[in-house]
Amino acid sequence: MPAEIYNLKTFINSIKGKREVGLIIAQNDSELKNFEKELLENNIHKAEDYRDLFVNKLFFYNINNETPREILKYIIEYPAGAIGVHSKKTNQFKWFYPTYENQVFILLLTEKDLENLEGISLLDYVSSTYRAQKVNA
Repeated sequence: MPAEIYNLKTFINSIKGKREVGLIIAQNDSELKNFEKELLENNIHKAEDYRDLFVNKLFFYNINNETPREILKYIIEYPAGAIGVHSKKTNQFKWFYPTYENQVFILLLTEKDLENLEGISLLDYVSSTYRAQKVNA
């Protein structure tokens, strides 16, 4: 009997509602763009900056060494259930509380970016990881 095909959609459904962040590792920039396209087709929104993380329940973020400190803080605090944000504009501190139910938070990066990432031990904060598997025909 053939094994179940574990595709990106199955991965997305497997992390829905989890308190941890999902991670998708692309082999290269081309595969990264393909993953982005597929995530968007599955109604997973692309977060451009940390403010986008508070707007959508289904989102992904492309992480690399240029990732702002606010995003790294969000990744670390997400599993705890409360995310503190300081507004430079109002000089006030606000707390946000993820609902998790039907929520998806995915980080997307290339293998090279994962190897070179500084400032966070990313694998300590993710629950599930997805990589496309090469199939030899």
